[in-house]
Amino acid sequence: EKIISALDKADYVFITSQRVWGSVGRLSSVYPMTQRFYRDLIGCPDSEELLECFVQLKPETHTSSVGFALIKTFESYPSLSQWKFPDERADESFSVYDHPRVFLFRKTAQFSASSLRERLAPALVP
Repeated sequence: EKIISALDKADYVFITSQRVWGSVGRLSSVYPMTQRFYRDLIGCPDSEELLECFVQLKPETHTSSVGFALIKTFESYPSLSQWKFPDERADESFSVYDHPRVFLFRKTAQFSASSLRERLAPALVP
C-alpha cells in the first residue's frame, strides 16, 4: 500500500541500477509482487527473463500496463576506442556501482492506483 500510494503521488519513477530488478528476476518465488510490478512496468511477458527485457528496453519500443512511460535511458558502458561493451549480463559488480544503466519513467493518464493494486494482488497468492 505504501508503494502504491507513493506511485499515486509521483510524477516520475527512476530506476538507477539493476541492483533490485537483477535480483528479483532470479528470485521470483521470494519477491513475486516486486517481479510482477517490474514486468508490468516494462512490458515484460512472463515467458521472457526479466534481465533480457531490461537489456532490450528502449523508449521507442516500451509498453507498460501500469501507467508509466519510459521516456529516457542513460548508459555509459565500458569502452575501448570506438568499441562499447554492454555488460548488463555480466556479474552485477561490474555495472551496479560503477556505471549503472538508468531508466526514467513518466506517469501517464492511464495510471490508476486501484488498477495497480488489482494487478499486484494475485502475486501474493502462492
